[in-house]
Amino acid sequence: MMHFVPLGSARTKRHNNCPVVLIHGSDDYVTKAASGQEIAELIGENASYRVIEGDDHLCSNSIGTGLADEIFDWLAERLK
Repeated sequence: MMHFVPLGSARTKRHNNCPVVLIHGSDDYVTKAASGQEIAELIGENASYRVIEGDDHLCSNSIGTGLADEIFDWLAERLK
């Protein structure tokens, strides 16, 4: 059974012992980029946070411009 901890909870950081990457478009129409930053801060040192300037909620403008490669590199570095 999976266990979920609400992100706003004080327990968020304590329950996260794995790396997390957060990628946020600055022009996100669903959630403000500041929310991504707040989540990264709650998670702490295990979080990597990046804002893609001018992109939307789905990072639609960045998918074909190397974003996937950047994510794969991030994963490869943490799986060493």
